[in-house]
Amino acid sequence: HQILGRRQPGEPGTTGAGVDVLLIAAPRKLIETYVKLAELAGLNLIAVETELLSMVRSLALAQITSLLVDFGATSTDLAIARNQQLVFSRSLPTAGEAFTRAVAQNLGIDEARAEEYKRAYGLSSTQLEGKVRGAISPVFNIVAEEMKKAIHFFRTELTGEPVKMAILSGGTTGLPE
Repeated sequence: HQILGRRQPGEPGTTGAGVDVLLIAAPRKLIETYVKLAELAGLNLIAVETELLSMVRSLALAQITSLLVDFGATSTDLAIARNQQLVFSRSLPTAGEAFTRAVAQNLGIDEARAEEYKRAYGLSSTQLEGKVRGAISPVFNIVAEEMKKAIHFFRTELTGEPVKMAILSGGTTGLPE
């Protein structure tokens, strides 16, 4: 957990005094895997941190509300950070592997070839007659819409503040265009 802030009675937008707390959970099996890996490497593990928290800690800027997006293979993780603190997060089950499957299905090729095409042509409309882009776009649009929803929720329900910057990370961000 991490304390994000304390509210006093009478503050605008509050119903009374309180504490805003960020709770983080991770599957025990995943944590045990990391602990075992550290032990096998002869390391003395002091703490375990989620990827989103480490991204916020290392990439978010002070005084700027940012959207951090980690495009992984199996999931896309969204975080909104304010003053270098994680204040909102969401994980989507749509990411790089879904892009690859879409290319494979749309072009009628195996997933190994689809992965090559995805990495080579990405969202380019000029390469391979835009066929890879056409396959990826509907899946990518799902992620883009979820990003918009997260920003909208943050702004309208939580703070009223606009997100001023986006930081993209993960292997899928390396796709052309």
